[in-house]
Amino acid sequence: MKILKAGSAVLWMVMCSLSFFASSFLHAEEKTYALKSSLPNTISGWATEDALEQVFAIKVQRLASHEVWLATFTSFNDPVTAADGTLDVEVRKEKFSIPLSAGATFRQLVDAMSEKLTGLQITVYDTFDGSVRPLRLVITDKRRGKHSNVPGAGKDSNIVFKSTLTEFLNANFRMTVEGLNSAIFMNGEMIYRSDNVISDLVPGVVFKLNAEDPTHLAILRVVHDSSTACGR
Repeated sequence: MKILKAGSAVLWMVMCSLSFFASSFLHAEEKTYALKSSLPNTISGWATEDALEQVFAIKVQRLASHEVWLATFTSFNDPVTAADGTLDVEVRKEKFSIPLSAGATFRQLVDAMSEKLTGLQITVYDTFDGSVRPLRLVITDKRRGKHSNVPGAGKDSNIVFKSTLTEFLNANFRMTVEGLNSAIFMNGEMIYRSDNVISDLVPGVVFKLNAEDPTHLAILRVVHDSSTACGR
């Protein structure tokens, strides 16, 4: 039995070696690359066959974020307007209009927003905090970053509200999280993108931003990956 096991192991190694050399001969020009990071919890990624073996030094200054707005209400049956009116919402420069009749309730408003504003996530929850207005309407942009590629904070917003609903005016809305572009420091300059996966910076290389760390410099290396199925 031991002899059979040993023979099987030797046979597997021989076949693996033959497979490796055959693959190397048939695909001599093909290469597989990997992206190795010194701080993978901060920044990681991968490389394709179009990559070159090279080294990058990157600081992750900021992650791209989803813009979030908040409004408060008393109950689902609260009327949001005493007269016919509209809630106009601009999402990344695309305009939507939600008409509501006099006496329309908060529940009807939420249903209309969920149906019309497909680019936004509409969430309602009750704080049970004992306040006069315990319900929260949370409006979240499904996409990250700034629509206008403005790098800094406080420059522009992705969502704009204009309301003629008598009980739900513009003042009812407040932004709790600003949608910001990601920012990395590389090659002596700041680089901004609207997502945390960056694929258009270096040919064949995709960077994945995992956490903000403006203090430490991550070293990323594109290396030739010679691993094969036999070695795994």
